[in-house]
Amino acid sequence: MNVEGHLLITKQKIRYLGVQVDNCRRFGAHSEIVCGKADAIMGALRSLLPNVNGSTGSVRKLHYGTWESVMLYAAPVWAKTIKKKKNRNTLKRVQRSALMRSSTAYRTVFTGTLPIYYTIELRAEKYTLRYPFKRRSDFGLL
Repeated sequence: MNVEGHLLITKQKIRYLGVQVDNCRRFGAHSEIVCGKADAIMGALRSLLPNVNGSTGSVRKLHYGTWESVMLYAAPVWAKTIKKKKNRNTLKRVQRSALMRSSTAYRTVFTGTLPIYYTIELRAEKYTLRYPFKRRSDFGLL
């Protein structure tokens, strides 16, 4: 596309305020990126904390809280993507590995945490109740 003699190149995805958005305003790529980033963070934290004779529960809660805060960043914006089974399964897989690492378990154990997709849905619902959607005319668009 040319604008006043300057060539503009369009891209399929952009990153805005840490959220990956594609040209159709979908966030599927963002959920994959967030899962990869959170998994990498748990891997880095795992090297600080051995799985056998590790630290106290408070340190492990801190590590899981770090993982969860990365996962829940801007969750109300991209919460609709978890309706797809593929994205939901990815979230389950990443959460399971994070919980296994933070609880020093080698098999599936009960940790008492909500599934991450449910937490994302709760955050999105809480956001919409707190900030109801405004009419387009409120923004001066129409």
